[in-house]
Amino acid sequence: MGDAWELENCWAFYQGFYSAKQDYSIEFPHLDDEPQDELLARIECGDFVREIINEPAETLTPVKLAERAAEFISKQAENYADKSAVSFQIISG
Repeated sequence: MGDAWELENCWAFYQGFYSAKQDYSIEFPHLDDEPQDELLARIECGDFVREIINEPAETLTPVKLAERAAEFISKQAENYADKSAVSFQIISG
């Protein structure tokens, strides 16, 4: 199977496996550098979104949400400045 297929399966598994307690460890199969980097970026983004969603509205004001989102996006932009902004992959089963 190709790395794109493995990447999508790893990502799907992680999304279904996720637990708010985060007292677990997941080992994924070895992927080439680019798919591995994308998987880690997806996990980081997914965790950020889950954290924001689960934070009480009393502590996460619209201003704080905007600040945290801007900080996260800036960090991602620094990490991936040399990458294409959008990439699409067609995966056939």
